[in-house]
Amino acid sequence: MMRKPTYMLTDVQARVRELGRKAFTSTAIDTAQDELGMTVEEVINFICSRTDTLCYKTMKSQKLAGAYMDVYHWLCPNSTQMAYIKVSLHPDSKVIISFKEL
Repeated sequence: MMRKPTYMLTDVQARVRELGRKAFTSTAIDTAQDELGMTVEEVINFICSRTDTLCYKTMKSQKLAGAYMDVYHWLCPNSTQMAYIKVSLHPDSKVIISFKEL
């Protein structure tokens, strides 16, 4: 079920590079570390190095009116674990909303 993303991945990556840790919800950072064993730097590098733009799905936010979120499923580096990454470029949202084990 691949969908056209709401946001261009290159725009998401640019915002992550610009904001660094501030691009992430605290939950996304915690689950990336706890479930996937990745540091914040590793997660930033991982997201910014992606070239596969296939979006698993896009959906409306239930918390922010007018906000959309794109979901990606990517294989983690040096691992067999799949990551579930939810992103948004809505001005009232963090860029990386969710980063956890699929």
